[in-house]
Amino acid sequence: MRRFHPDIFKKLDDLGITSIHMYRAGGNGDVHLSVDGGGGPVNQNGNDVADWIGCFLSTPEKADVVEKLRRSEAAEKHAFIPIVLGGAPWKVESYFFGEMSLPCTVPKLPEPITGAWIVLNGKGLRYTKNQWHVFNY
Repeated sequence: MRRFHPDIFKKLDDLGITSIHMYRAGGNGDVHLSVDGGGGPVNQNGNDVADWIGCFLSTPEKADVVEKLRRSEAAEKHAFIPIVLGGAPWKVESYFFGEMSLPCTVPKLPEPITGAWIVLNGKGLRYTKNQWHVFNY
């Protein structure tokens, strides 16, 4: 984009704007500014949450969770992930402060996990039986 609109990017640079993110293709043209660091636009579609779940559960720190579920003889093996503010990337946390439309992407859960429940701010998102569900608690 920078090479197609050099004048616009020059003005943004002059204003000290370091990044731009479109979080909804259709809209009213409003622009929301935020400071560098934690925070940013509110995630409105949940796809970042879907991507994050698989990465989070695949870290070495979560190997014990995966191993416990591997040893389980249950037909469904779900991971429960309570999030506290500052405990996940903003693009994940902010989703729980918005309207929470269902993600369009499928999480890449490590074997043998078949479902995941994520909660924050009195709201929850779960992925079970290849479907997303939003709930309040």
